[in-house]
Amino acid sequence: MNELKLAALVFAAVLNGMKTVYGVEIYKEKEEPFWKVWNCRWLYVCGAVSLGVFALIYYLGKGQMYYLRYADLLYTYLLLAIVDLKTRIVPDRILFLFLTGQLLMAGAEGLTVLTAGLLGGLILGAVVLLVAATSSEKMGMGDGKLLAVTAIAAGWSYTLCILCIAMGLFLICGIWRILFRHSSMKAEMPFVPFLFLGTVIYFIWF
Repeated sequence: MNELKLAALVFAAVLNGMKTVYGVEIYKEKEEPFWKVWNCRWLYVCGAVSLGVFALIYYLGKGQMYYLRYADLLYTYLLLAIVDLKTRIVPDRILFLFLTGQLLMAGAEGLTVLTAGLLGGLILGAVVLLVAATSSEKMGMGDGKLLAVTAIAAGWSYTLCILCIAMGLFLICGIWRILFRHSSMKAEMPFVPFLFLGTVIYFIWF
């Protein structure tokens, strides 16, 4: 493992620990100020566990940061899905930590990997945010931010794929609720869990 990849792995593990602490705090509805996270012992526990898991994935993936990046993406989506189910919030802090970790790991593989698809991701991210801002809350701004960050981190084609899968699952679930649970067509459902399922299906299928 070269020094740049080692540094990226360590920083990504720390960021993952911070994401976990923030996610648990927000889930419990007792979010602390940003600086207080460093006084939380669970940060160091979660960071150490993340470092061990990341090191194992790096080893099994034969030094390819791609597998680390996908594992980080999958975990972040799971964390956000749980938070969204409870609070209907997609926290900006977690999105920022996710994007930072993704860019660090991509940069550790070289400038080509970091910039590959970046322009397309930025364009798609801007389009998604515009749709979220003008859709009369049919798409939540938090969902739009998550998709925009994903487009920048993982590329526009991947983001479109998981979005299409998630929308299909969302439609099926909506029809099932109307037919069998007599739910209103206007009843809100959190969208991030469907995006998480989309990432899982994408990984299995592709």
